[in-house]
Amino acid sequence: MKLLIATTNPAKIDHYRRYFKSLDHTLEIYSLIDLDPDHKLPEPIETGENEAQNSILKAKYYKQNLSFSGLVFAEDSGMTLHGVDVDDNPKKEIKKPIIEKFGKVTPENFVNYYSNLALKYGGRIDQEWVFGYTLMDDDKIITKILKKPSILVSEIREPLYIGYPLNSVTKVLRNGGELYLSQLDTEEWENYWGNQVVELLNELLTPFIN
Repeated sequence: MKLLIATTNPAKIDHYRRYFKSLDHTLEIYSLIDLDPDHKLPEPIETGENEAQNSILKAKYYKQNLSFSGLVFAEDSGMTLHGVDVDDNPKKEIKKPIIEKFGKVTPENFVNYYSNLALKYGGRIDQEWVFGYTLMDDDKIITKILKKPSILVSEIREPLYIGYPLNSVTKVLRNGGELYLSQLDTEEWENYWGNQVVELLNELLTPFIN
């Protein structure tokens, strides 16, 4: 069975390829880098009301426009910041304030914007990441949501974490203390995030292979 991971982010491709392979080693896995290496297809306009709807929109867009015959997996992420003004709460529009301030999205612009936002509120903001995951074929669409609490901080931990730059300004509670997401080793990363993602991916994949 073929499966498309609908992203060009190498870090995300690596994670999801590994997770899906752990569930079914027979999957033939592709990414947007494989199917659209010259980036001729523009990114879809994210008009959904939340992360789940945007992940559905992405999956449908790439399945239709790439005429892919297998499963299509899409992810959309957003964050809720607690105790901030409404205009400072990005929710599903995490890229929008970056574009408005800097004109384009880069890892450096991402980190600079959100570290300065944390500084505005005393150096740290309680945060909740929200991930929408969708898997679809020609007949059905299944969507899941994952939410993870964390802390957005003003102090940047260098070097920037490739593929997930906000991990360099995001802390989580681990072993009675706080660690940047970019500090987590492989085992800690899987315990914090990866294992739950694999469970959700299994719930998405099972109806398509049984």
